[in-house]
Amino acid sequence: LRAGLSKQCFPGSRRVVWLAFDLRRCLQVANGMDRQPGRLHCQNQTSQAGEKGCQSRLPWKCGGPLVQAKLTYYSSPQFIQCTHTFTFCRERVVVDYEATGELLVELGSDQTSLHNPFGGGYYPVQLGFDEALQVMKDEPPRFKHLVQESLKRHVDAINKLAEAGMHFWDYGNAFLLEASRAGADVRAGASATVFRYPSYVQDIMGSVTAFLASVTSTRNYLHSSLLFFCSDLFSLGFGPFRWVCASGLPEDLSTTDNIALETMEELSKNASESSKRHYVDNCRWIREAGKHQLVVGSQARILYANEQGRKAIALAFNKAIAEGRLKGPVVLSRDHHDVSGTDSPFRETSNIEDGSQFCADMAIQNVIGDSFRGATWVAIHNGGGVGWGEVINGGFGLLLDGSEDAAERAKMMLSWDVLNGIARRSWSGHPLAQETASAAMAAQPKLIITVPHQPPSDQLLDSCFRDSTAEL
Repeated sequence: LRAGLSKQCFPGSRRVVWLAFDLRRCLQVANGMDRQPGRLHCQNQTSQAGEKGCQSRLPWKCGGPLVQAKLTYYSSPQFIQCTHTFTFCRERVVVDYEATGELLVELGSDQTSLHNPFGGGYYPVQLGFDEALQVMKDEPPRFKHLVQESLKRHVDAINKLAEAGMHFWDYGNAFLLEASRAGADVRAGASATVFRYPSYVQDIMGSVTAFLASVTSTRNYLHSSLLFFCSDLFSLGFGPFRWVCASGLPEDLSTTDNIALETMEELSKNASESSKRHYVDNCRWIREAGKHQLVVGSQARILYANEQGRKAIALAFNKAIAEGRLKGPVVLSRDHHDVSGTDSPFRETSNIEDGSQFCADMAIQNVIGDSFRGATWVAIHNGGGVGWGEVINGGFGLLLDGSEDAAERAKMMLSWDVLNGIARRSWSGHPLAQETASAAMAAQPKLIITVPHQPPSDQLLDSCFRDSTAEL
């Protein structure tokens, strides 16, 4: 469990503490170091935890229920001195499980920057930090060997805990990909393209199959709860919509927050049952965003919204500019990590299960379509989050200046930018993407998306194909 970079995160004797987590702050157990202390920091309110304790810095990432997690803290030097021996700490959890039979970790992931495994994204357990920097600089082949050796140890510990009941997923950082290249045991059987663990897009964000499988068992309540509240975002069209207030004024950002909140609250009244919880969660986020003082540099905000929400917010912004309620233009954009903007078989498109996840055409189609429909600029680039050669990303910028032309461009471009990915996900067989596509066509009579038709039974489909093995 990540507890910061202090050498003594949990001083004192062995303690058992019950903590309640609101999963709007996304409970996550991390198995690595990404130089971001506090990805999940839990404030222990008991004095028994020692004089230092932990900070409370819980990220706001997704909606979820209130759950309880039993966390056991240890004073063993091998466990708490995490600055130098991260992988050994993971192994220590295994050692403790074997000795006591108590599984400390229910949900596991990894946050090391393995899209850059040999340039500082992952530090091997065999070396201290300063020594690792020196070896990285002076002996790159040796450093690579040590990283890959460390990855194999890392995976062995994860596998042991997974066998005992921990649920593990790839964080989208090429962990499973680099572990497989190191020769670690992460493949699903003899498959060259399928891993034994899912990516988070396949798991907690986007797989109905994973959700249904999880809720058939009560072994991991935390996992099934995460799936229920977080899954299928992309298939519903929700993704990280962004805007920047070109005036640079904090008061303009505050005004856009209020406009976005009013718009989302109104849309939520008629939202489908599948989408309603995401509207509610994101209304809470944007309502409280200002007080968290997250702005660094540009007066910008990010909000998960679907196609309908993005268009409505954009038009409301444009109207506010025309009426003088905003002092300057607003630039719209989004993250790569979105419905349509990225082709990444190990992350964003990993849950497209028709075999096309390795195709790299959607991001290209998106930027071309965005350019035709009025984007101010478009960009195509490579490597976002997973590594060079493993992902293609497409992005855009759209300037709102209060004009009728800007409003028309926003409607056309934002619709395409989301629905292109919905069409692909629908065709791959995702029922919520099919639901979203049908709803979009009902709202836009000129929109035509080819939606697949499911056969009434598997037997009918099977009867259309000859059994080639019968002739052998």
